Amino acid sequence: ACWPSCPSSPLAEAAGMRRATRAAGRAEAMVGRRGHAVPPVLGLHCSRPRTTSRGAWTSFLEDLPVYVAGQPGPKAVVVLPEIFGFAGRLKGICDTLADEGYFVVMIDSFRGDSAVGKANPLEWIAKTPFDTVVGPDLKRVFSYLETQGASSVGALGFCWGAWAFCKASAAGFPFKAGAGAHPRIGLEAAAFGGDEVALARGVAMPVLLLPAGNDGPAVKPGGQVAALLAVAGGSSHEYPGMARGWVTRGDLRDAAVKRDAEDAMRRILAHFKAHL
Repeated sequence: ACWPSCPSSPLAEAAGMRRATRAAGRAEAMVGRRGHAVPPVLGLHCSRPRTTSRGAWTSFLEDLPVYVAGQPGPKAVVVLPEIFGFAGRLKGICDTLADEGYFVVMIDSFRGDSAVGKANPLEWIAKTPFDTVVGPDLKRVFSYLETQGASSVGALGFCWGAWAFCKASAAGFPFKAGAGAHPRIGLEAAAFGGDEVALARGVAMPVLLLPAGNDGPAVKPGGQVAALLAVAGGSSHEYPGMARGWVTRGDLRDAAVKRDAEDAMRRILAHFKAHL
């Protein structure tokens, strides 16, 4: 699972992350309910469950692992995953975006490593800072997309990925729009000692936030981060019955998870259609 947007005490934060990574590392076939792990072959495709992820290829931009789907063209989406690699339905979600006409590149700034089994996930996350790792990765991606004819680029982030695209926008990367499910923008403070409110104030694109019920209040409708992002045309829609990770790893055999995962995908696609 991901973690709340508002940081609590460092000890409580670290304990929660250890519980989350232990849960993520359990058997892939475990059947959970709202937000728990499911077999990674399941994907969303045009807002429907699918049993495989098709698409283009998994490759590298220099040393950066990427999954690429769709045909090159003027509209592209960079997908920034959670801290568990390309697990769950992430490739299926990329394929869904590709079927809507976007050229999709999902990156793995953790280079094949993940938070699973880490004694202190916050310390582990902090070893992948924006200025020296994520930012240079995105520069490579933007250079590649330019060679492929992309001129309007959006960002889709899950948990850590929402923090990453907010950092990118605040740093001047020319994303046109962002969407973040179970967004963990609070990592700015919890892992990097920064200020999530100041970060949100610097974001220069419309961001759609899709928080779960157990995300922190800052990213929910009316929260401080959500309100600041609304200034740039953003919005927040809460799924109070869901737990963090439900879009990418929730059990689609649960009717409520399936309903809300499909709704989240519809909102993401509508957001990109409006802004890219």
